[in-house]
Amino acid sequence: MALLKRFELWLLLILIAGGLYYVLNLQPLDKTTGRKPITRAQTDPEQKPTKQAQPRFSLQKTTLSRDGDHFLAQIEIECQKDSDQTLLLNPPDTQLLAAGAREVPVFFLPFHKPTPIPESKGKTFTLRYWLTADNLKGPLTLKIAHSTLPIKTGEFKTDDLPDQQSRSFTSSQWVSKPNSP
Repeated sequence: MALLKRFELWLLLILIAGGLYYVLNLQPLDKTTGRKPITRAQTDPEQKPTKQAQPRFSLQKTTLSRDGDHFLAQIEIECQKDSDQTLLLNPPDTQLLAAGAREVPVFFLPFHKPTPIPESKGKTFTLRYWLTADNLKGPLTLKIAHSTLPIKTGEFKTDDLPDQQSRSFTSSQWVSKPNSP
């Protein structure tokens, strides 16, 4: 077979095999050292892992913007952490759930990486979700890092928010009245 005698074919097969190996063994690198993180199980397999303190989250502000029949919710959350673990805020670890445990789709921007929560103790970050009017009829709950945070309780009248306008809320009790200038 003359095809297997071609140098270019063998080079291409080696590059494809190397690329597949790289993708399948890809792990996130530690930003401080530039190396793969070493877990406790790799250093001492006999030692049982201790339960790490879960991060605590608090709602700072929710900004709701209307765009036609849809709404963009920008949720500002503050995280208090006691551990050095970096958390990535992307599904399925972070989900906004509407009434009936329906998942609300994430609003993503092209070329925008998921928001990491660094090792710092207190950090405020913003999550964006794309809502419909049906999502706003009941409560909204943010499920994040094995904990839940109420974002909205009760019903919100979508007719009170005009198109291309925004409204900010600092608690989970949303009141249907316009912002004062």
